[in-house]
Amino acid sequence: TGATSNNLRKLKNLDYCPKYCISGYNSATGLGYQNRDLVSKLKISRWLAIEHPTQPFLNDIEGGETGKLNFETNEIVLRKSLKDIDCLIFYEQPLIKCLPRVAQEMGIALVCIVNWEWLSPNLDWLDKIDLFICPNQLTYDILMKWKYAGSYPWEIELILAPIDTERFDYKKKSQCNSFLFINGHGGV
Repeated sequence: TGATSNNLRKLKNLDYCPKYCISGYNSATGLGYQNRDLVSKLKISRWLAIEHPTQPFLNDIEGGETGKLNFETNEIVLRKSLKDIDCLIFYEQPLIKCLPRVAQEMGIALVCIVNWEWLSPNLDWLDKIDLFICPNQLTYDILMKWKYAGSYPWEIELILAPIDTERFDYKKKSQCNSFLFINGHGGV
């Protein structure tokens, strides 16, 4: 939707199979499991696993190479870690502050899969994103409004979040004993 960034245009016109990288937690957390699902389902060349402040790393998933970084990773290490990568994907937020700027400077297409509860129009990295993937209509509508209000060149796609039904055994229920309440942390 809208003008395509140079990095995304370059990615779409490659004459070889692009190298994808995921950046984010590999821990027993919501984001950690979202990242593990991506790594296990997509052909990922590299996973920049960021150290979680309270949870240990989980075992690596077979497939691409895994590098372990932390919030304080410097630009030199980050640039080496991103060498030869065509597209960098992360959930919710970049975790390493300089990551969006470094990726943009290196000509790497930057994709954010949005978790709306952490989204705000005041985030300083929004203008570095090439593509937002929205897992629900609410997030898509919010980003479309911000895109036009701020003249951002993002592309925005609505791809509904899949549920891996094979992960959980079916159990017939006739009564609900618990409910889910999502209480975000300063987002929309």
